[in-house]
Amino acid sequence: VTEEMMMRSLLAVCILAMAAPAAAFAPGSVPTLRSARAPAISMQKKVDILDKIEQLEVLTALSKSGILSKLERSRTLTKLENSGLLSTVEKLLPIVDEAGIISLTKTLVNTSPGILNAVWFGLILLPAAIVALVPDTNNGLVAVQVVSVPLCISLAAPLYFGAQVLKVIQGDEKVDLSGISKLLD
Repeated sequence: VTEEMMMRSLLAVCILAMAAPAAAFAPGSVPTLRSARAPAISMQKKVDILDKIEQLEVLTALSKSGILSKLERSRTLTKLENSGLLSTVEKLLPIVDEAGIISLTKTLVNTSPGILNAVWFGLILLPAAIVALVPDTNNGLVAVQVVSVPLCISLAAPLYFGAQVLKVIQGDEKVDLSGISKLLD
């Protein structure tokens, strides 16, 4: 083991230690046994997506935002029709049914946002660990280091946004789409 490898390992450990949330080290964060019957993990309530859309008043928010009117004025839907995108989507609908996408979506909607947060956070830390632990001894290994950053970030970004969407879907706050409407101005 060379001194450089030891320094890289120490750097990786330091980065991971700094990234750990401080709350993990707080005295109240350590689980305690309250009773022998206490469940180890609390189960989250299943989300029925249509009920949730109604409860969060998504359709009212969509109406108040004026997004559809702005799309109509900008003739966006006409442009989509003229480009043939709607007919292409129409052809893909049977494939969506056959692939079980609706069942998959129901399963994903009931996934804890915390799981997605943990995965995207790990993906953000992974390139630092790769740079610290993979030696720079040849061009191939350097290429692995260089490629790991954009690859991990491109995988982490959708997971981050997915976790934010799941927080809204699984939460109880009404939806506000006014920000999206302002983007279309």
